[in-house]
Amino acid sequence: MSDDFVELSRKGICPNGPGVGRVNKLGLFQPSQKVLAVRQPLDNRACRRPDRVREIGRLWRVSQLEFAVAAVALIGVLLFGILNGVVIAPIVSILLPLHHAAQPHVTFLGRIPGTRRYTDLARHRDNERIPGVLAFRVESVIVYFNIDHVFQIVLDRVEAEGKSLRLVVCDLSTSATVDLAGAKMFLDLHTELSKRRVILRLVEAHAYVRDLLRIEGAEDRVGRIDRFASVDDVIEHFQKEGA
Repeated sequence: MSDDFVELSRKGICPNGPGVGRVNKLGLFQPSQKVLAVRQPLDNRACRRPDRVREIGRLWRVSQLEFAVAAVALIGVLLFGILNGVVIAPIVSILLPLHHAAQPHVTFLGRIPGTRRYTDLARHRDNERIPGVLAFRVESVIVYFNIDHVFQIVLDRVEAEGKSLRLVVCDLSTSATVDLAGAKMFLDLHTELSKRRVILRLVEAHAYVRDLLRIEGAEDRVGRIDRFASVDDVIEHFQKEGA
């Protein structure tokens, strides 16, 4: 582009460098006209970049988790400098997902009209509620640091359903991992539901999860756990038995 600009990029702001500029009596660097001539088109291109505020707004709409990480990184750089700010960002990017995993979203399901599929009742208001049945899934792994949260959310919903509730179905398709504490949580949930004369069934578990639940004796309490039965299969069988 320009030899002066290349030299400026190579040396940085070099006082009294050849063709770069000079330092005035106040100690301030004044670039040469050649450097300014090269800088002007660069400034114009910078002005034509996408609106950064719009990009930040889009990040907030798409992923508030990633927005939080970016905001923390920015604040860290402003308060502690570039190096410290860059170190803070990955630490926060690890801690925030852990916090999310500690309080996972528990989705309560309803049947899509005209199908045998079940999806989020809160998101799809036209989904059908099945009388006497509560179906749910945990959109996360079920491990020792989130079992209390999941257990309490489900029990609170069971209480809200009242005495008409007869069957609770847990769809494990969104929980790729369940540890020993998670398996014990289902046994405790079965105990609590039995006091209310409510049946608990587990479906759609991954292979490793099925093996663990069987070892922990879950099948002796909640019935067979296999790869065949779906939420709708269990509900249909329950309705036929009650008919």
